[in-house]
Amino acid sequence: MFRDQSELGFRLLSDADKAVSQTYGTLFPPEHEYAGYIKRITYLIDPQGIVVKSYKVRDIMGHAEEVLADLRASSSS
Repeated sequence: MFRDQSELGFRLLSDADKAVSQTYGTLFPPEHEYAGYIKRITYLIDPQGIVVKSYKVRDIMGHAEEVLADLRASSSS
């Protein structure tokens, strides 16, 4: 699996049937160039399960560092 191959220390949500994306409105609309595809969105969730930030991923290569910077900032406050 991708998670194991990438040695990620957290769970990933697979949405192969797009049910979650439909529920949360993260599919591109029919008139969009990428209609039916899932938008790249990351959610930063605290230990209590509260979404503290959401990110529309635009820069795939720099995205992880952006999230890590926010994690570092939140843990130091």
